[in-house]
Amino acid sequence: MQAQKFKKAEIHAAEIEIKAYNEAKFNFEVSPWGNRLTALNCNYLSHFFNCFYDLVLTNPPFYSNSFSSSSGKRNFARQEKFLPFEDLFEKTRKIISPRGNFQLIVPAVAEEKILNLAQKNNFHLNRICRVQGSPFSPIKRILFSFSKIPKKFSEELLIIEKERGLYTENYKALTQEFYLNF
Repeated sequence: MQAQKFKKAEIHAAEIEIKAYNEAKFNFEVSPWGNRLTALNCNYLSHFFNCFYDLVLTNPPFYSNSFSSSSGKRNFARQEKFLPFEDLFEKTRKIISPRGNFQLIVPAVAEEKILNLAQKNNFHLNRICRVQGSPFSPIKRILFSFSKIPKKFSEELLIIEKERGLYTENYKALTQEFYLNF
């Protein structure tokens, strides 16, 4: 989606799990933007990145042990202990460019923890978007955008559906480039 939106961006995707890496690599190769996409089979935390990034975007694993699965691979992809937020912030601080952004999506219950880690790692909150499935459901996810330098702050609420199967105009506008049925 980022390659489609940002026409000159060179994108590196770090994936530790070999099957997911191979799938990403194949998808990159057949993509119209494949010449700007690179899949890396690596551990984000221990990999040496030989450049600085203008954007680090992640949907990190965030479940605690209370949501463990009998599948080791599923746990690895979903359990925060395999990519702790603390380590994620520390690594990202080291590889992000001075004017770069760090964006992540986490469950709403992690908001305070994320804000504390951002402050501890000298990141400034630029944008926060709280996501609700419907007007009557609780906030489920939060999208954050941080940077090393202060920027104009914005706060939003994104409601996905007015009612079951009926998407809000804001959600349609946000996703119409990526979904054919909008």
